Amino acid sequence: MVSLILKIYLQGGQYNMGMSSYILDGEEEFWDKVDEIVRDSDAIEEANARAIKFAKDNWLVPHLSEDQIKDGVWEAINEQWSKI
Repeated sequence: MVSLILKIYLQGGQYNMGMSSYILDGEEEFWDKVDEIVRDSDAIEEANARAIKFAKDNWLVPHLSEDQIKDGVWEAINEQWSKI
């Protein structure tokens, strides 16, 4: 769902992908979970509630507001419907 461009920095003989990679990895994991939640939910209200709860419980995307999460749920629903 999310395409990533990451820079790898060489520091002291080890590769360090930095904080931005950590944030992007968490966001990708979150949106993958939202896709799963949408497939398993019977209504948008259920999908929204479950996605927001998952976000709050797991701290993968603390920078996203509830409205941004709801927008992402809508996008995931539209993506699922486009496959039918």
